[in-house]
Amino acid sequence: MALQPRLMSSLDVHFRWWAIAVFLLALAIRVGAGAVFVGLSVPPRASASPDQVEYEELATSLASGRGYTWSDGRPTAARPPGTPMTLAAAYLVTGRNWLAGRVWFSLLSAATCLLLVVSMRSTLGPAGAVLAGLAMAVYPGHWYHSMHFLSEVPYSLSIGAFLACLVFLVRRSSLVLALTAGVVLGAATLVRPNAVVMLPMAGLLLVLCHRNRLRAIALTAAMALTTVMVTVPWLVRNQRAMGVATFSTVGGWTFWGAHNARVLGDPDLAGRWVSDATLTDDEHPLPGPTHEVLRSQMAWRYGQEFVRDHMADMPYLVAMKIYRLLSPFTVTENRPVYWAFAIGWGLTAPLMLLGLWRWWRHDRATAGAALVPLAGAVLAAGMFYGSVRFRDAVAPAIFACVGAVAIRPAAAARLRGADAEAHGLP
Repeated sequence: MALQPRLMSSLDVHFRWWAIAVFLLALAIRVGAGAVFVGLSVPPRASASPDQVEYEELATSLASGRGYTWSDGRPTAARPPGTPMTLAAAYLVTGRNWLAGRVWFSLLSAATCLLLVVSMRSTLGPAGAVLAGLAMAVYPGHWYHSMHFLSEVPYSLSIGAFLACLVFLVRRSSLVLALTAGVVLGAATLVRPNAVVMLPMAGLLLVLCHRNRLRAIALTAAMALTTVMVTVPWLVRNQRAMGVATFSTVGGWTFWGAHNARVLGDPDLAGRWVSDATLTDDEHPLPGPTHEVLRSQMAWRYGQEFVRDHMADMPYLVAMKIYRLLSPFTVTENRPVYWAFAIGWGLTAPLMLLGLWRWWRHDRATAGAALVPLAGAVLAAGMFYGSVRFRDAVAPAIFACVGAVAIRPAAAARLRGADAEAHGLP
């Protein structure tokens, strides 16, 4: 019984070193996994993920000064710019160096674990914050994506920063925090445009948490303003270069790939996504890849027509999307990855639910902040398709809930009392 107080005291006194230890452990796992399973100096392979090949190609063009273009010089808006720009930051320093890129992504992934520990200390206590960071450091669904040039790495980092801002923002009326939250949410939107759905959710949370509704609305407006300021230049660029102000031209392909007769008629595909190359026929022609905008617009139309014609089937399809999002089993022929993801989520999900329940009972405002990214992932899956990648991309929110398992009753009571006094919460 004396061990727990001694451990708590050690966490309080040596919290900085615990945080550094979490970061170093996370970095070692990510660099080590990349070296063993992929190779740090090898180019990205389409067999692992075709997305990373395109991200790396765009990053190379950016770093070489050719702009946001394919290697043949064609301007594109197929991929949102956040991930290529993140990788290009390393290439600007080292040139097209795959070793540097992989180490850079490992550093960013490990930094997300560190950010979670530091930002959750005042809310979950040192034990909960360290537990959250340690759990995310070893979670296969988080470190796996750092081995590849995938959007999960910059998205998870920006969502972690947004969560940190929101957790503090529900307790205090800080204009600086609201502006910062908008900046990092804008950055997340440039990685994955569906992140923008979190803006109204965060605004609603602020209105519910603050007694002064006008102040809460002002904070939401400040957050929205900086989100717009971060994202609008990309839309303007696309209007000029592509003729349409869009976040990405891949959205149409994604939507049609998730709403078609193949996925509806096959239980193994329901709730998932299939390539538009398998859907084109005489009734659904698509122009070649050089007609990027038109191709996306036609795919959007085909997907929307299918939804209108099959409204009675949409509840089933949406339910399957949510199932795919929450399922422990991912679609892969790599059995070690399959079972690592399954076991990792099988251990994480019960702890997340338990922690979220405890957190909600004792500190509803900050627990609500953690629910915003989780709800955003569910909404994105319902709109498009379900994938464990969407779930793992909001790992900071998931593991903040895991860390809440360690909230001590006395500390939780103080948190609840402080929140009730500050925000009028029950």
